[in-house]
Amino acid sequence: MKVVLCCAPIMDSTGDSLIPIGQDSPPSCPSLAIYTLVAVLRQHGHDVTMIDFTAAGTHKIDQWSSVIADAELFGISATSLNWPTVLQIILQIRDVGLTTPIVVGGIHATMFPDYLMNRFPIDYVVRYEGEAALLQLCRAIKGDATLADVGNLSWRKPNGQVVHNQTAPLLTVDELVAMPPPAYDLLPPEIYPGVSLQTSRGCSFNCSFCSTAFRNSYRGIPPIAFVDRMEEVMAMAESLVLDPSLMQIVDDEWSLDRKRAIAILDELDRRGNQVRFTFDSRANDFLTTGNPADEEQYVAAVAPHTHRFLVGAECGYDEGLQKIGKGTTVAKLEGCAKLLAKYGIAQCAEYSFILGLPWEGKEEVLKTVRLAARLALKYGVQPLLQWYCQIPGSLLWDNAWKAGKVSAAMYDEFGFFRNLYLFRTAVNLTPEEIWEVMDVIYTSHSLIVMSGRPHEALHYRPPAPIEINYPPERLAATEGSANPLIWTRDKRDVVVRSQKLAH
Repeated sequence: MKVVLCCAPIMDSTGDSLIPIGQDSPPSCPSLAIYTLVAVLRQHGHDVTMIDFTAAGTHKIDQWSSVIADAELFGISATSLNWPTVLQIILQIRDVGLTTPIVVGGIHATMFPDYLMNRFPIDYVVRYEGEAALLQLCRAIKGDATLADVGNLSWRKPNGQVVHNQTAPLLTVDELVAMPPPAYDLLPPEIYPGVSLQTSRGCSFNCSFCSTAFRNSYRGIPPIAFVDRMEEVMAMAESLVLDPSLMQIVDDEWSLDRKRAIAILDELDRRGNQVRFTFDSRANDFLTTGNPADEEQYVAAVAPHTHRFLVGAECGYDEGLQKIGKGTTVAKLEGCAKLLAKYGIAQCAEYSFILGLPWEGKEEVLKTVRLAARLALKYGVQPLLQWYCQIPGSLLWDNAWKAGKVSAAMYDEFGFFRNLYLFRTAVNLTPEEIWEVMDVIYTSHSLIVMSGRPHEALHYRPPAPIEINYPPERLAATEGSANPLIWTRDKRDVVVRSQKLAH
């Protein structure tokens, strides 16, 4: 069966054109999900074409129209961040008259199958894990099975009714090990820094801000099986990537099982493999467990294989960490930073903090800013200060959805992160308070740089909706005026009372 699978970049509008943004500008790592699905289909005899729109830096289908027209199935994966790009690709296919059946998978499709199928020209949605479902769907399209038998599939009856088949069990560890290596032989040359792999699937935690689809479902691949897979794919992609020694671990949290992570690192050392990882780890994973035999074992093992890594710090005060469900404390966040400095990898650590969580006022946000600045100044880690943006799939988003504040439709258009109404569904600081926080951040950054730390020691920017709608000069122009800028929460985004500013 002829199948076209593709991945799409996160994009945004600039003038009359669209450009890749964020992690896709330039592309940081290939889509493990799509390249794995290509490999699974090829293993079962299907004729698969891979279209990597992310590597090409485009959403235009022009050069691939004939390939899509000749396919019996077109598949694409969607997160909420790249959904506007995915939607544009789908609409182009239909606008040029192609009738190729379209299946959409990924976290965004998993969350909103009814909305996507009832509103857009999509034939199928695969919810949750797609490896087995996609194979079964191909069999059904060929007439060797029925659509009703395909686990995780949402489809449309001839009368237009959308049907959601039963959710299939998650793949077992043995099934994950048995999958073929991702089809990295198809990588476009010299685009990606390195390759990406999973050592595990799912996460044992359930943080309230997180949108991963597989919370409370951790499955770790055995160390030797993973290292075997890693060496196979690195050899496959050696001549195609920019840095053959670099690998991005795309686990939700790769060191969740510290003993397994250490065993992987020990196996790499035993084989003399000098691969360098980009990964995510919790602060707690680096700290001692109270067992003298385990003292600093993980940080000592991972340090020689570290390129960059992210520590999800999130909050600068214990009450916030407890509300998020992070399972850590401020003392542990600082203890981790101290340990990273001891082993010489603090400068490789990006401490990710969230500003403006739904329960936070200005003082809570400033507690986070102060902790981030102290960790950067004292230990040399690089904090990321990011204002909270509602992303579908998290418990916080679910609460906002149940309250009628947010909907799937808000993510159909490019630049939803600039939408003032969406921003205001969660962040409760006023524009004046946000700029006061930004002043503290600017001052903190200056002090950090003056101390001798590099300029990139602190990463931040004001929230885009505030930059656009409430820049400091506008607030200053209306201060004390009888017609000030009014800070609203309705779906019109913002009401400007000042006639001078309106014109």
